[in-house]
Amino acid sequence: MNIEQPHLRRSAPLTPQRRNEAERPVVIIVDDDAAVREALSELILSAGFQPVCFASTRELLDAGDVLESPGCLILDVRMPGASGLDMQRHLAQNGNLKPIIFLTGHGDIPMTVQAMKAGAVDFLTKPVRDQTLLDAVIAGIAMDAARREEARIVKRNVDRLETLTPREREVLHEVAHGRLNKQIAFDLAISEVTVKLHRGNVMRKMEAASIGELIRAWETLPEPMREPGAN
Repeated sequence: MNIEQPHLRRSAPLTPQRRNEAERPVVIIVDDDAAVREALSELILSAGFQPVCFASTRELLDAGDVLESPGCLILDVRMPGASGLDMQRHLAQNGNLKPIIFLTGHGDIPMTVQAMKAGAVDFLTKPVRDQTLLDAVIAGIAMDAARREEARIVKRNVDRLETLTPREREVLHEVAHGRLNKQIAFDLAISEVTVKLHRGNVMRKMEAASIGELIRAWETLPEPMREPGAN
């Protein structure tokens, strides 16, 4: 595999502790060809990212929590043992949506379609231009960052929701569905003044500055938590 090095400043490898502290993107490379792993590692380093290499999907799975690091995966398709496509299915079944870039010398159209339908960032064939691969890596890292931010927002709003009393959750459910105070009061058999009190508590606890902001927070919650009577 012939990889041309771009004119980018090379960054020194980081220890796991420093990487976690800086939340520096990690590009996980899985390829059974040592020469390919070395070339890709050099390219990723030159782009300012941290490469972590494995010779097989089994090695990766045995490596602990590296898959939880921010970043993306570069996977060969055909390797001894479980293939890259097998790894993609395994991650999906376990709820890990880490972006995957497939890089292979043995790709075909059905394989490409299968990988892309399952959410791959790209399906590239060796040899590949450095910039083409780096563009895919950058896209994968950006996708991962967006998903992590979305997950952070969901967790924040779930944590806030859990501070509400059962009655406040009922009022929030009604407000989110466009019900007026007097309608909520009638439905819950309480006074309109009490509805206003609960609604104010909901706004404060959910840290929403407006009804629009409150509804946007509500819409980020997992579906089961938005059901009437959900605890």
